[in-house]
Amino acid sequence: MQGLELSRRFYLTHRDALLRPFMPWQEHIAAGLVGFGSDRFGFDDAISQDHDFGPGFCLWLPQKQFDTIGVKLQAAYDALPKTFEGHATAPASRRAGQRTGVFAIPAFYATFLGAPALPVSDADWLQIPEYLLATACNGQVFEDTPGEFSRWRRQIAAYYPERIQRRKLAQAAGRIAQTGQYNLPRSLARGDAVAANLMLAEFIRQSCLLAHALCRRYAPHDKWLHRSLARLPGQQTLHAQLAKLAVTAPQDAAAQIAEVSAGLLAGLIEAGFTEPGSDFLEHHVDALLEGSTETR
Repeated sequence: MQGLELSRRFYLTHRDALLRPFMPWQEHIAAGLVGFGSDRFGFDDAISQDHDFGPGFCLWLPQKQFDTIGVKLQAAYDALPKTFEGHATAPASRRAGQRTGVFAIPAFYATFLGAPALPVSDADWLQIPEYLLATACNGQVFEDTPGEFSRWRRQIAAYYPERIQRRKLAQAAGRIAQTGQYNLPRSLARGDAVAANLMLAEFIRQSCLLAHALCRRYAPHDKWLHRSLARLPGQQTLHAQLAKLAVTAPQDAAAQIAEVSAGLLAGLIEAGFTEPGSDFLEHHVDALLEGSTETR
């Protein structure tokens, strides 16, 4: 059983007893599991259970209600059983911080956004590392009758404004061109194996980033970037191509790089971001940037 399902069952088992003393405030409480950890993304496996694994959940309240009952509700949460279905609950740590328990909604989102407010300007959006935006809207909301937590979640998950999406696409396309299409063969011609391997790895990474931007999905941390790709609509072929490319020696990768690049370009053309022409992705950067510098 993965951690997200384990935590959902833990919540449903203890919900009534936990919240019964807080009946007057129940209509203000949302519950679920969102935030840091592979289990929130549904990427956890047996290896993941060596740290920060175990049943637990989050309770989110508007600031006013948190100020009123937050401490008492946290104490009630802390009194829950320390094991469930054979798994010990994951303790908080100084390095990991609080990942489960009771949170004020603005403070919870401030952990990922850097401020207790939703992004407004382009600068607001661009100063937030993308993996934190992915983290802010992962996991599951088990219930949210008041809807305030989910309102924040929906607005973040709606993705960047189009001009920032275009900027992300242009950055990735330019890097794909410079690493795989240009610098990799030059590194091989110079006999520089280190540079060639670095270029191939960055080509794979940037291909994943472009696909996420094309699908309007935030890219998670690098270690989950390829696994996340498999869940994107229409990207299963790319997922398989990159898995094959990752175990290919740089000197044997030219045909695969050309195939991946052509597929990414076809996706950009189909979405209306550029037009057919050169197969060198750098030549499409200006078209991708079109309209990306407008102010909000």
